[in-house]
Amino acid sequence: MSRQRLFHAQRPLLSTSSTEDTATATATTAKVSAAEGAVTRRTDALLQPWSTVPAVPKYLGLAGLLPFLATTLGAYTCVPTDIMSYQLLQATYGASILSFMGAIHWGSAMAGTGSPATANKRYLISVVPSLAGFASLNMPPDLALPLQLTGFGLLLAQDVHAWRYRELPLWYPTLRVLLTSVVVGTLGATWYANKRPLAQCDMLADIKEDAPRKGLKKQ
Repeated sequence: MSRQRLFHAQRPLLSTSSTEDTATATATTAKVSAAEGAVTRRTDALLQPWSTVPAVPKYLGLAGLLPFLATTLGAYTCVPTDIMSYQLLQATYGASILSFMGAIHWGSAMAGTGSPATANKRYLISVVPSLAGFASLNMPPDLALPLQLTGFGLLLAQDVHAWRYRELPLWYPTLRVLLTSVVVGTLGATWYANKRPLAQCDMLADIKEDAPRKGLKKQ
């Protein structure tokens, strides 16, 4: 009888101890989950040394600037129809690159590199550039190029924000700022190509016309 009484007397103590352990474990799990969800803000310098950028994205990114530069140079011709052709060509390429850059946020959300609370935001942000690029392809160059220029600038701001919260690699803004600066500059220059005065073109045409005449006079 004494053993039975002792056993029954210990059962409530064991039950209470088990409840306390469960509560402690639950609280610990909640703290760990909260710590995992919280992402500390980066305090590093935005622009890191150029040597920190991996070789493959560095050279692919620089190569991706060539079509922007080529179409900008081509747009500074003296033939108005050719100017528009180069503007449309650049707008087509710009739309594809704008969509590509937006997809980086989709990838960061899938990889779970940042806080889970921001994943849905990244998914939404990632599709906006592709929609903007598609809309620009249905516009004249005078509207398409400024729209893309604005899109690249706003997307850069979102990239920096994501980088601050460790959703993108430390080296990323170093490459991104350089590439976006060139892209924005070429888009603006190409847009201006048919706004510039064509007086220089007229002067060149006059020189070409006068050259054969001067040659005949010398003969």
